[in-house]
Amino acid sequence: LSIVDPSIQNTEEMQAIIYAVENAYNIEAEAIYTLDTSKLPYIFANDPRYPLSPEKLQIVRNATNNPKLEFAGYLDYKLAYNGQWETRPEWARSPNSELILHFLSINIEGKDATVNLNDGYRTITLYLIETDEKWYIAGEK
Repeated sequence: LSIVDPSIQNTEEMQAIIYAVENAYNIEAEAIYTLDTSKLPYIFANDPRYPLSPEKLQIVRNATNNPKLEFAGYLDYKLAYNGQWETRPEWARSPNSELILHFLSINIEGKDATVNLNDGYRTITLYLIETDEKWYIAGEK
């Protein structure tokens, strides 16, 4: 379920971005709950315009056993982070549980979008890119 701020225009493109973000939250919840990360490349992407923070890059270095790794993208991070669990974490949300996303703003510039939302735990900025007419999350702040 999503709550969309009234200032966000209800266009096809906005709906596609909202769907991409909702889908990402659901697929990532499923990945953590089932310990299966195989669907993550369908919702996340690597893009050099959105480098990882040093802390997130270190998670990828540790997961890949590559301490000299200089660049990794958001997909790399999500695969490393969600692939680290040997058993389901206690805090894992069931993919069937309802999460309310409150979309605060969406800004589209060509094939890039910036989404500000509150997921009930935090307010976050997501950076999306459009590739082959599909939106992927390529970074966060």
